[in-house]
Amino acid sequence: MIDVPALARTKRRRRAKCVVALAAIVALAAPAPALAAPAPRTPVVVRSFDHAPLYFTSADNQRDVSIESSFPVSGDFARITMHVRLDCPTGGCDPWDRYGTIGVVTDPGAGDTPATIIELARFMTPYGVGGAWTLDVTDMRPLLAGDVTLDAHIDTWVGPGSDGGSGWQLSAWFAMTPGQPRRTA
Repeated sequence: MIDVPALARTKRRRRAKCVVALAAIVALAAPAPALAAPAPRTPVVVRSFDHAPLYFTSADNQRDVSIESSFPVSGDFARITMHVRLDCPTGGCDPWDRYGTIGVVTDPGAGDTPATIIELARFMTPYGVGGAWTLDVTDMRPLLAGDVTLDAHIDTWVGPGSDGGSGWQLSAWFAMTPGQPRRTA
């Protein structure tokens, strides 16, 4: 006579062993979770443009300026604030309002292919005086990691020796506050 309860117990034991073996295989075969780099504990300041001259003369077009900046490669930041300041060079600021941009160069281009630049900030210069702007660029964190080329442009048409001012001096820096961002971009 067959002992049905004993047979059922044996099947349950085999099934449990298979489940344990399968769980062990999955655990060993699954990739280990990436170890997150320790988050900075103090704010980080990345200085980019430091009184960079932007101007235009018939002999020298300096309306575009690029610079390399080094951002933290990893780590979470609750807030990244971009500070932009325009000062007047010797000879005065451009007397007209001009548009300006600052962006991240994601592809430098080559030959006839223009560079690909993702804009971080767009602004209008004031008439003949300096100015300052503060922008929240936290959502741009994926672009602001490691060594980054930043490009600035001001559509000015005056420069040193002009009757109408000498252009602009651009400064920009990033204040990075450690912590979890409100959302992930």
